[in-house]
Amino acid sequence: MTAKHALDNPRPKQALSLSSFLFGALIVFGFTGPMLITSTTGIGFTTVLTGSMQPNLNPGDLAITQQIPASNLEVGDVVSLVDNSSYEKFMHRVTAIDVTAGNLMLLTKGDNNPVEDFEASMVPTSAFVPKQIGTIAYLGSALKFIQTPTGSLLYVGVILLGIGGLVLVGKKKHNKSKGEHL
Repeated sequence: MTAKHALDNPRPKQALSLSSFLFGALIVFGFTGPMLITSTTGIGFTTVLTGSMQPNLNPGDLAITQQIPASNLEVGDVVSLVDNSSYEKFMHRVTAIDVTAGNLMLLTKGDNNPVEDFEASMVPTSAFVPKQIGTIAYLGSALKFIQTPTGSLLYVGVILLGIGGLVLVGKKKHNKSKGEHL
């Protein structure tokens, strides 16, 4: 290969463009991916905040849920519900189901709690309820951190450092290949 052809070699720029695109996609997917997955598949993610479901779910775990028709719920299912008084999400095991006037009255209990929850959760039989289908240990803590301003800055900073590193490596390889062919 002649010196002229070595200088015209577009591969380092193509590799850099691809890596920049992939890192950009990672940034976008990191912020929008969970929302897209939930809206298209019914799969959701919930960070476990307390030890009420130990040993099944530990604080900091990421619970993976699937939206299912409330009418398909069974005693023993672990579901994500909203507390009627505090409006906070919680995940507990269904201990009893009663059908009343087109609604399900779900009695729930945390596996690690000594008694059942004080108030039953009322869910329309036509509603969809997030049922736990899996768990990823510790990932919930990381995702919760990324959702904070500091975590978001750190996440974007790491991605930008990665892109900067790729730029430097690409330039170094490009300069090295220019020098070898001259």
